[in-house]
Amino acid sequence: MNRRLWSYVSPILRLTLITLLFGTGIVLSDPNPLLAKTKLQVFVGMGTGNEKAQLPAQEELKKAFERLHPDVEIQYVRVPWPADNRLTTLIVAGTPPDVVMPVGMHGSNLFLEDGVWLDLDPLISRDKLDLSRYFAPTLQATTFRGTRYGMPVGMYIDALFYNKELFENAALPPPPHDYSDPSWTWERFVEYAKRMTKDVNGDGTPEQWGADSIGNHTVIAASFGARWYSSDFRQVDLDSPEMISAWRFLQDLQHRWKVQPTYQQRVALNLGGVGFPTGKFGMLIDFTARARVFTNPPLPFAWDLAAKPRGPAGPKTLLYLDTANIVSSSKNRELAWEWVKFVSRPENLPNLAVFGYGAIPPTTDGALLYVQQAGKTLPNVDLSVFVKGAPYGFAVEYWRPQYLETVKLIDAALGTVLDDQASVESTLRTLNDEVQRLVDQYWAKRK
Repeated sequence: MNRRLWSYVSPILRLTLITLLFGTGIVLSDPNPLLAKTKLQVFVGMGTGNEKAQLPAQEELKKAFERLHPDVEIQYVRVPWPADNRLTTLIVAGTPPDVVMPVGMHGSNLFLEDGVWLDLDPLISRDKLDLSRYFAPTLQATTFRGTRYGMPVGMYIDALFYNKELFENAALPPPPHDYSDPSWTWERFVEYAKRMTKDVNGDGTPEQWGADSIGNHTVIAASFGARWYSSDFRQVDLDSPEMISAWRFLQDLQHRWKVQPTYQQRVALNLGGVGFPTGKFGMLIDFTARARVFTNPPLPFAWDLAAKPRGPAGPKTLLYLDTANIVSSSKNRELAWEWVKFVSRPENLPNLAVFGYGAIPPTTDGALLYVQQAGKTLPNVDLSVFVKGAPYGFAVEYWRPQYLETVKLIDAALGTVLDDQASVESTLRTLNDEVQRLVDQYWAKRK
C-alpha cells in the first residue's frame, strides 16, 4: 500500500490493520503513561472487635478525597492490632507507607529518634492551619524535641464509673460530673469507698467493695505532682516525696483502708481484672472503651460517669492518642500532607474518629459528636464527662529513654508494693537507682 492510499485509510481501520499485522502488543500498551494515578499508601492499625464497623467511614473518606483528586488512588494497608511489628518490618525493609493513621503514641515512639516521621510544623505554618480547635494536651503530646511528628485524629479519656445503687444504699451524694469542685479529692474518694465497703460476716474479706481498679498509676502519680524524669530525660526522679505519697496511697487502698481487693483476693473470689460488672463495686476508674464494653451485654444495675478525684497537683485524666503521621522518606510527601489536611477538616475529622476509629474526636467541636452517638446506646449515662476531662489529659505513652525496659522495672516494683512485700520508700530508692543506670547507659551510647 503506497503512502497516498494509506492516507485515505481511517484511523480506526489503520489500528485494525496494525493489530492484524503485528499482534495486540501495540494496542494493549498504555498510550499515555501520564494518565496513571498516583497511589498513596495509608497504613491503618485496626482496633480489635469492631473492625467491620470502622470500614464504611474510612471508605467514604477515601472516595471523597479521590473525587477532589481524580489523579490519586488511596490504598489502605489495614493491619489488625497490634500493628507495630508489621509497621516496623515495612520501615526497616525500606518499603514504608506514605501515611500512618491511626497510630498510637507507643507506635510513634518506636521511630521518633530515627527521623522516620516528617515534621509537620513547617507545613502547618505554611498553610496556616488553625489548631485552636484541638484540646491542648493532644497538641502537647504530639511534639518531640520541638518536632510535631503527627496530627491528632482520635483520643481516649478515662473517668470515674460509679454504681448508682450502691451510692444510694450508702446514702452518698453522687460524685461531681465536672472538674470545678475542688473538694472532690482522693481523700474524699477514700471516704466514699469506706462507706460502700461491707464485710458482713467479719471474716476480713468484704462482700462489697468501695473501689475497683482506679486507673493508670502514672496518671495518679502525676495528680500527686510526681514525675519520672527531669525535663531533659537525663535524671530519674522516681524516689521523690510526691512519688512516695502516690505509691503509698495505692498501697493503702488495699492494705490500710481495705477498700480495694488485692490481686490474691481477685483471683480467689473470681472478680477478674475489672469486677465492676458484678455489682459488688461502688467505683471504677477506666477509659472510654470500657463504656462501650458495658453495653454488650448491658450491666444489670444503674451506673453513671463522674469526674476523677484530684490530687495535690490538680485533676489528671488518662490520655491515649491516635495520630496521623507522614513518613519522611515518602516520595509523595506533599500529597500525603494534602490527605492529612483533608481528614483533619472539621467536616471530616469527627466522623472519622467516631465511626472510623471508635474514638473521641480530639477537637472541642468534634467531641460533641461522640457524646451524641454513644448516647444512643447509653442514654442514661453522662458521657460528656469524658469530654470535660480532656483538658486535663496526661499522655502516659510519651517517649522516654529505654521505654520498654523501664516500664517493666516500674511495673514489677509497684507489684511488690501492692502485695505489701516491701516499704514504698525502700522500693522506690532501689527502683530509682536501677532506672538511672539504664538511662545513663542510654545517653552514653548516644554520645
